Amino acid sequence: MCPHIKTTNPLGVVIKQSSISGIVTYLGAFIGFVNSVLLFPAFLSTEELGLIRVLPNIAFMLLPLVQLGTSQALLKFSPEIKKQQNGLPQLLGLITLSTLLGAILMSLGIVLFKADFVALFETKSPLVNNYIPVIVALIFIVAIYSLVETYSRILLKIIAMNLIREILLRILTGIAVLLYFYELIDLDTLVYGLILIYGFCLMALIVYLMFLGELRFSFRFSSVSRELMYRMANFSLYSIIGASGAYIVLNIDQVMVTSLLGLDENGIYSTSFYFAVMIELSKRPILQITTPLISQAFENNRLADVQKMHRQLSINLMIIASLFFVGIVANLDNIYALMPNGSDYSLGRNVIIIIGISKLIDMTFANNSEIIVMSRYYRFNVVSIFCLSMIMVVLNSYLIPIYGMDGAAMATLLSISVFNLVKMTFLRWKLNITPFSISTLKMLGIFGVVLFMGLYLPYCYNTYIDLMARSGIITITLGVLVLGLRISPEANGIYNKRIKPKLPW
Repeated sequence: MCPHIKTTNPLGVVIKQSSISGIVTYLGAFIGFVNSVLLFPAFLSTEELGLIRVLPNIAFMLLPLVQLGTSQALLKFSPEIKKQQNGLPQLLGLITLSTLLGAILMSLGIVLFKADFVALFETKSPLVNNYIPVIVALIFIVAIYSLVETYSRILLKIIAMNLIREILLRILTGIAVLLYFYELIDLDTLVYGLILIYGFCLMALIVYLMFLGELRFSFRFSSVSRELMYRMANFSLYSIIGASGAYIVLNIDQVMVTSLLGLDENGIYSTSFYFAVMIELSKRPILQITTPLISQAFENNRLADVQKMHRQLSINLMIIASLFFVGIVANLDNIYALMPNGSDYSLGRNVIIIIGISKLIDMTFANNSEIIVMSRYYRFNVVSIFCLSMIMVVLNSYLIPIYGMDGAAMATLLSISVFNLVKMTFLRWKLNITPFSISTLKMLGIFGVVLFMGLYLPYCYNTYIDLMARSGIITITLGVLVLGLRISPEANGIYNKRIKPKLPW
């Protein structure tokens, strides 16, 4: 039987799981930093780096069509069906079959429309077309991996999942690049090695769940009634559209930069994008654990819990995002000074700033998408996110030829800002839920003060010393202001219970 998820103190579960996962995520971020800032720029050309980044991006962008919307259905209907005997294993078995069917159909589609696919990259990035089999294989692997990840989230087993995705995946990729640099493997082996790397991570997660005795499939669907099947099919249909939009939003910029500008530019853009993504690292483990709890809250009609969690997440995520944004932007000169071939990658400076602003905005609006998806208004999220993806395609098509990489970043910022405003307005209208409070305005003032200070601190004589001193001053100043103005009860609680008693004064 699956463990019963306690909902009497959901934030306790959130804090326990997300804090450990947060440590894992930031350890993975450190490994990613070593890879992206030191290893890859030194050992790969910008074209080679762009290649190994864009191939998984293409597979992930096609993922919702492969899954036929069933991954979100697993998350949505698990609280209901697990009440029945053997219900969750039957649901997992049904969705696994659907995912395999979707992967087969997508692979056939790529083969049948190969000429159209090749035409996308033929002019600027013909090297991509040499590795279509890698894309097809990755489609199968990431589809099953995403499904198993969703199942792990339902069980609230997100720590091992993040260890595999955030740490193991990056270590294996780094090892493969080292082997290529020392000429122990060639470029083809490196690229095809992506299949082995992602496949190994999939098997590691499956073995972990099997070891716990939690991964159980059943292909006898007695617990899945026709009425439930109809509701799942209806939800999955909308999820295909919505999830397709979501993955387009996440991956379309790199794919279009590759198509319109080339692999060299995507190598620089994807590296710059990585720095901006570090701003939102803490959001992922928190959402992984809060989304099932939100689903439970809606199942039990506890709207007050949803509102409380939404505001708590918003202010705490804003604090974290502000710290990382200021820390990265204020240290850009130091970062490029430490990077091999830093002058080449400094062309992405504006990308870091623009994408960073979009991540800061997205963090501040917290989990509005997840709330809508888990409510009875999930259709709105589906339609709106699909519209967002189409807007991003249009903006990228228009702005990239004019502004290059900066145009792709501008398209992301404009789209994400409008999208979050629309979702916030909808939640306020339908559920009377809003992420903002007076603390949000206070935090906005703190952000402005710390950013101004970080940018105009005098430069120390040494890059390493300046990096550490600047980062330390930014962190201490922001922390003192947040605690002094009592922006977050959670932050003050952690300080008073765990940090203050250990201080020497």
